[in-house]
Amino acid sequence: MNKRDYIRDIFCLEGDWDDNLRKTRTISPALNLLKKNSDIEVLHKTCITKKELKSRVSIIINGDQKSYARFKIIYFAFHGKGSQIDLGVENISLSRLSKYFEDAISNRIVHFGSCKTISDEDEVTDFLEKTNAFAVTGYSKNVDFIPSTVLDILFFEECQKWKNIKKIKQKMESKYSQLIDDLGFEIYF
Repeated sequence: MNKRDYIRDIFCLEGDWDDNLRKTRTISPALNLLKKNSDIEVLHKTCITKKELKSRVSIIINGDQKSYARFKIIYFAFHGKGSQIDLGVENISLSRLSKYFEDAISNRIVHFGSCKTISDEDEVTDFLEKTNAFAVTGYSKNVDFIPSTVLDILFFEECQKWKNIKKIKQKMESKYSQLIDDLGFEIYF
């Protein structure tokens, strides 16, 4: 990857994928792949409550700007359903999330690596307007873990190559159209 004039590091919040504590499914190896093979810095944290989520996000958007300014992608890796993410213990709606982020993420891409979280275009548009996000991306359909994770990684790679979100969308659609259609991958800006 060529040196870039802009950087989009990734702040990932991940929930529990299984009720069975012996299972260890995680997005971490995919993030390590990015980290080890590119200039991307990744900050990965887990959370299972609204309080944890709000606290962790607050650090990124209100914390030391020098330390966290490069984290331009906020990645929610959770189960999801109908405009919500499933934290394991409780759910949180896009509407509630927009209150946490209100006018605070103007230069950031918010990516939902979760089923059907961005299935309602009106709610996504409302989220964009309230938060001032640069873009909101994710899935409008139920998705399987491995294919959606692969597409997440491909998307994050394109985000490093192109500054313009329209160009990122165009490149994603030209390279990965079948996977995008199969998974219901959406980009709103």
